[in-house]
Amino acid sequence: ECTAQRMARVSLEGGINMAIVYEVEADYGYGHGWEVVTREETIQEARERLREYVENEGGTYRIMKRSTNHPSYKGD
Repeated sequence: ECTAQRMARVSLEGGINMAIVYEVEADYGYGHGWEVVTREETIQEARERLREYVENEGGTYRIMKRSTNHPSYKGD
């Protein structure tokens, strides 16, 4: 079951209208703090992007798990 199917099932069954996303954040050391460089649906994709950023750019990186509104949620 893919992520989109699971989110749709949860939304329909329980009325939960939230999705989990994984954000790769970077701190380049200039005093601006953490900034989101990419957002992925699975932890595996986020880890792949993290590996690519570490190999190609400088700075410090982290992955943050966040809840966000489900893309298909229209509201009441």
